[in-house]
Amino acid sequence: MKCPLFRAANITSDFDSSWSGDDCLKEECAWWDVEMGQCSINSLKSNLENIVLRLRDLVDKMPHAGQFTK
Repeated sequence: MKCPLFRAANITSDFDSSWSGDDCLKEECAWWDVEMGQCSINSLKSNLENIVLRLRDLVDKMPHAGQFTK
């Protein structure tokens, strides 16, 4: 089995960087996200990217130091 989680946990000096994860087990895998129809790791990545984008928006909207002082 060439699950990305399995491979990530067993990285050694002879890691095969050409592997692309094409043999995903999909619904048979415990990490399969049924709602999103993809691996949970990909769902997690997407969710984290959305959080980062929203945090960047918040930082851009925050007042700068001393902006409201007299």
